[in-house]
This record gives sequence, C-alpha cells and structure tokens, in this order.
Amino acid sequence: MNLKHHQQIFSASFDPFDDFKYLADASHLVNEPTDMRAVDRLLIYRHSITAAQQRVLAMVYPVCKQILGDDCFDTLARDYAWHACSNSSDLNSYGENFPLFMLAQIKHNDSLKELPYLADLIRLEWCWHQSLYAADDPVFDLQALQQHLINGNSDLILQTSHALALIESPWPLMELWQLHQNEEQQAINIEEQTQYLAVSRHNETTCLAQLEPEVYQFLRYAQQGMTLEAIADKLERKAAKTFAKLTQMIQYGWITGLRSA
Repeated sequence: MNLKHHQQIFSASFDPFDDFKYLADASHLVNEPTDMRAVDRLLIYRHSITAAQQRVLAMVYPVCKQILGDDCFDTLARDYAWHACSNSSDLNSYGENFPLFMLAQIKHNDSLKELPYLADLIRLEWCWHQSLYAADDPVFDLQALQQHLINGNSDLILQTSHALALIESPWPLMELWQLHQNEEQQAINIEEQTQYLAVSRHNETTCLAQLEPEVYQFLRYAQQGMTLEAIADKLERKAAKTFAKLTQMIQYGWITGLRSA
C-alpha cells in the first residue's frame, strides 16, 4: 500500500459523516498504545480539526458571534465545517462561504428570521477580514493623472485597491457594525435604509466608510475595468460632481493606480 493511499484513508477518516469504515481502516495504520485505542486517538484528532475551524470562524466573524451567542454560533460553525469544504491550505482563507451558508440558514431557520440583516453583516465581516490580508498597493502617481487629464486623455482605466470591498445593503450596516465595536452597546432602530459602504485598508489601518451612491457607482465601475470616459457616460449628470471627488478617493486609498486602455 503506497503513501498516497494511506493519506487518502486518513483524510477520509476525518470526515464527520464517515460511517466508521475509513476510521476503522485508518486505525490499522496507527500505533495503538495500551492506554488508548487507535480509533479513539483518530476521533480526538477529528474533533480537534472541527474545534480549530470553529475558532477560526469566531475570529473572522466576532460580530456574528456576539449577536447569536456562543452556543448558537458554535453549532452553526460546526455545521459549516462539516458541510463546506475548504480548498485552501491557508486558514486565513477559511470561512469565505460562511455568508452564503448563513443566508440559507436565515431563510429556513425560524429562530434566525428575526435577524434579516445578519447575512449582510456577515458579508461585511468577511470583507473586513480579507482587507486585512490583501496585497499592498503601489503609491498613486497623482501627477501622472493630472497630466493625463490636462492632455484630455480620458481613455484611462483606474486601478482600485486590492483591499477595497464595496457593499450595498438595505440595512443600516454602518450603525450595526459600530454598535458591536463598543463595550457599552446601545439599542438602535433597525429599519430598511439602503447604505453604500467601502471596506479598505489605508496606512495599515482597516477602515469602514459610508459612500454617496454616485461614489459607490464610480468605484464599482472602476473595479469592473471601465475607462474614465465610459464611467462618465454611465454617471451622466452626476459625472462632474463625482469626478471632483477623485482626489479624495485617492487620498483614502480606494484608487491606487491607472493605466491606458
């Protein structure tokens, strides 16, 4: 029996839905001390993997855990670990599909239907987490942009920050996020009110900002690789007002480069 086959058996034995077939096969490959059966040793390892995945989700989604409570969150984190496979060897990438998983839970779990905003708030938490580990951006060449604009060159594509994530939500995510960052929490009135948010990292600090709708659209179009001219056509009458805020977008670290189309 080769090493690859051994690895496949061990991997299958850690599946929580294994009916003990693979666990039994794997136990024959493990030294069995006098004080513990090999199958029990493998079960401990299986449980430790799930516990590690639960801890990672708790670190990525602390606001969700605050809202749901420890027991409820740990149960959902365990279910996610058992049903959602991660293809990444980096634990910093674990939990990417948790927002979609929770969206399905909210739709079908009566106890969660009173939290219709939770899925969007979880999506915000994932964006925040991703922003922390995003690649660094180059320093923007503002003089180059000004020269292009002076020359009337609108055939330019702006490059957005690797750490920038844009979120549109019908819920007051900004207030909900801020509420759970403070130890002294105060109740807020949760009513539907569309918000446009930007998660970004600037000067090594991750930030959350609320955007005007036209600025949100500008950045969304930029992320799609549209030229300045095409963005202006899309924004129509709001183009001049929005373009006037381009320097501010650069200062906030949302726009980090430019290139010719």
